Amino acid sequence: MQLEGPYKITNTEPLEASVGFDSKSFNIIPKSNLKIEIKAQIPNPKNIEEWPITLVNEKHGKLSVNFENGEFKEYLLTTVLKRPRICLNTTGNDAIEGPNYIDFGSVNCESYRKASVYLKNLTDVLSDWQVNYVKFKPKKYYGYGTTTTDEKEDIGMTDDPDMFLFNVTSGEIHGPSIMLMNIPLGPGLPQVANESNKKYLPVRIDIMFKVKHLLF
Repeated sequence: MQLEGPYKITNTEPLEASVGFDSKSFNIIPKSNLKIEIKAQIPNPKNIEEWPITLVNEKHGKLSVNFENGEFKEYLLTTVLKRPRICLNTTGNDAIEGPNYIDFGSVNCESYRKASVYLKNLTDVLSDWQVNYVKFKPKKYYGYGTTTTDEKEDIGMTDDPDMFLFNVTSGEIHGPSIMLMNIPLGPGLPQVANESNKKYLPVRIDIMFKVKHLLF
């Protein structure tokens, strides 16, 4: 028995059928079966060479069996590796393309503003997700007379993540997620969310901007 590709034999039953230390030769008792367990050797997801950044990758191998009576058989082996694809929607409707920022506008220090974004999984791969704070790094030098409006805002900006409150910051998301549509659903129309597809709903992330303290 010869195994090719990223696979290995992890167990055989019965154990006494194995002949030799290489576990490639087997002596099967007449009118009995030999059970062989084969394990696919999955590469580290961070190893880009072994597992490229594409949604679907396949690894192939082959199990060749030579019998003592001269017969020969081959069994093709295939392993499918999948990566998730996550996207963020800021409009609540897949038909409307939103900006890549969330504008809370001007907020009084005694009030607050809320906004919602939707996290979608476009694949059938269960995925972990998490909201992380990334510290803002302003430019060291600005061109005289060429500073843009966004750059002028950056100069006077205060980077304080405590001003933003999230209803959820991490979790798992199943997929593929259903489409986002902000069409009103009346009593006579089927509801989008039900027990059968609840795990495929996009994750709604509510964000509240509220000043917790005054800066002088």
